Amino acid sequence: LYLAELAYADSVEDIQFGLKHHPTNKKKGKEEEEDGWELAYCQMKSLPGKPSHYLAVRRPSSSSSPYLDVLLVARGTKTLSDLFTDAMLDTTPYGTGTTTTTSKEGSVAHAGVLKSGLYLSKLHADLIETLRVASNKQKVKLTCVGHSLGAGAVSIAAMEFKNQNNKRYDVSVTGFGCPALVSKELSVEMQDFVTTVIVDSDVIPRISAATIANVVLDVMEYDWVDMGRRDVQQALEEISSSSGVITKVMSMVDDILERYIRPSILKSTKQRMTPILFPPGNCIHFYRDGRGISGSRAPCDFFGEIDVTRTMLDDHTIDSGYRRIFLDLMREVMEDPHFRFEEHSKDQKR
Repeated sequence: LYLAELAYADSVEDIQFGLKHHPTNKKKGKEEEEDGWELAYCQMKSLPGKPSHYLAVRRPSSSSSPYLDVLLVARGTKTLSDLFTDAMLDTTPYGTGTTTTTSKEGSVAHAGVLKSGLYLSKLHADLIETLRVASNKQKVKLTCVGHSLGAGAVSIAAMEFKNQNNKRYDVSVTGFGCPALVSKELSVEMQDFVTTVIVDSDVIPRISAATIANVVLDVMEYDWVDMGRRDVQQALEEISSSSGVITKVMSMVDDILERYIRPSILKSTKQRMTPILFPPGNCIHFYRDGRGISGSRAPCDFFGEIDVTRTMLDDHTIDSGYRRIFLDLMREVMEDPHFRFEEHSKDQKR
């Protein structure tokens, strides 16, 4: 999550500083090089289908390891250009006979995010190979991280690297709040190298053209008249002690609700669109269970319906959603209500 959030930094210098102070970096002697990530490429400006991202290499690399450790991190939605990418909700074929060679025929992907992922894989294929040869390594261990749009983009990029260089690339992806990205069969196919973390009611992994249409129908068919009447009556009882006034006003309210509101509510039907796109790979769902935080592995189609709650937007953000639920979970596990990740990292280094 630290690396995913770092992609939202405002300058290259901020990203370099963040990589240098990554919590997992190992301090060595004065004359030895610190073990950490070295920035190799950074694109701060995003364009539609071309997300902001950075690529780093772990230095120094172990002479005994056959792998070159490479880190690819893409930013989520931050600018208007990113919104244009998000808005490309059309599905695009992504399977046999298109861009990848192992997916099942008929597989599809989110058009905007697919374009972003293909951009990343094409942009860095030569650079990563050059770095591998220069470091005299046999293989590449590619770790991909992202939040929101960035999670979807690196998932597609990882798929491309894996399929085109299967024997040379060891690929893994950790995505936070990844959008509904690929069809179900392709999501299952990606389980061996993609992990998608989803917080509670996070709306983004559940959004597609089908789920938006379905939730609009749910709202239009929802009969809220009785609850509306109850709310008005409770408000009147709070501000007036005269039963006569309350009865008179409620009579007017009932007339308005029955004459104008209830007839405008659509009759309930069972007709709904079938969702096509789902989050990729192994989906890990963290949620509030009423007593604390629970987590479980969920099938990708569990997120085929928008969960309309007060936290559906906040749950998608890093601050109010992902970091918050991880912090609550760790405080529960550590039995320490004052636990903080920053202090724990310092203790680990000591």
